[in-house]
Amino acid sequence: MAGERTNQSAAEQPHRILPLDLLRGIAVILMIQQHLGAWFWNVNRERLDDNYLNLPLLFLNMLGGLSAPLFVTLAGCGTVLLARRYARPGKRLVFRGLCIMAFGYILNLLSPHWFSLCSWYVLQLIGFAYILSPLLLRIPGRWLHLLPPLILIGTIVIQNCLGTPLSLDNRAMSDTGLPGGALRLALAEGHFPLFPWLAFFVCGMGAGRLMASGRGNRITLLASVYYLTGVILSALYLLDADVTRLPSLVRFFRLSVSFYPAQMPLALLLIAAVLFAVEFSVSHKRINPSAGNPVVCLGRLPLTLLLFHAVVFRELGIRLGFHRIFSEPATLMLIAVIIAAAAVVAHRWQRAGYKYSLEWVMRRIAG
Repeated sequence: MAGERTNQSAAEQPHRILPLDLLRGIAVILMIQQHLGAWFWNVNRERLDDNYLNLPLLFLNMLGGLSAPLFVTLAGCGTVLLARRYARPGKRLVFRGLCIMAFGYILNLLSPHWFSLCSWYVLQLIGFAYILSPLLLRIPGRWLHLLPPLILIGTIVIQNCLGTPLSLDNRAMSDTGLPGGALRLALAEGHFPLFPWLAFFVCGMGAGRLMASGRGNRITLLASVYYLTGVILSALYLLDADVTRLPSLVRFFRLSVSFYPAQMPLALLLIAAVLFAVEFSVSHKRINPSAGNPVVCLGRLPLTLLLFHAVVFRELGIRLGFHRIFSEPATLMLIAVIIAAAAVVAHRWQRAGYKYSLEWVMRRIAG
């Protein structure tokens, strides 16, 4: 017991991998700008394709698609790093997962214009993955690296069995009226279902193990394999190979910029992009941010900022009449001001140890 108390005390100190917090802060920025662009901008969305490459907000919206893959993969990294700091991490990981899932359902309740009560969003995904992580941590390294491809293949099998459409809108991703109800959303047809998004979490765990064992350079090799596989599958689809149009196999090859639901090529390319980013952030000595770096501070508050900006700028925006009423220049200016204000608040909050943030509450509840 004395040894465990010592480990826990040390873990409460600011012993963090700050480049990963920096990367998480970038994910927060990408998330906020993507959401605010969609919630503020008054545009004819039926004609967006006419100006797809000419509008800055559309480019930013596409770039914002990296935020969720970053959050989920970094959460996987975090479970490995946290497990190495405690003598008995399993209970702590499970409690953290339960807290994150609870925050997810609180978000559902507070955002009825976005989610139904049973919607399965990124917080439910990460929370459930945390709950699974004590079991996943028992898997040997080489077998852990084989699990994400199996999850991606399993995704296609499940989607084919369910008849999941190749494109899902927000209403469909919150609909519990189909057979399976909420379980169907959690498994394959929610916003961020376990299949395929658990693959990102497991890839993060694999990257975390490589970093912890001093083999971080192998993350690049792993990312390259995912990237080349995604490019090959996409190329076959773009070349109109007959096999890529078979109904039972099209999900293996179809390239789509939307991950609702994520098709195999996009999932592979996103995993590759995130793994490259993780390796770059931890291996380059010039990336050495301080704990007071504003972007690092944003990366310490992803839960708080997700719930706050969703409730204030989407839910209240709809209720108070400032939803999708701004021009593109005004939207860009508002996004910049809001992100800058969030960075200032996060920087000042860091001096108080982020006291009373959702992350602070979770640490008090789950350790």
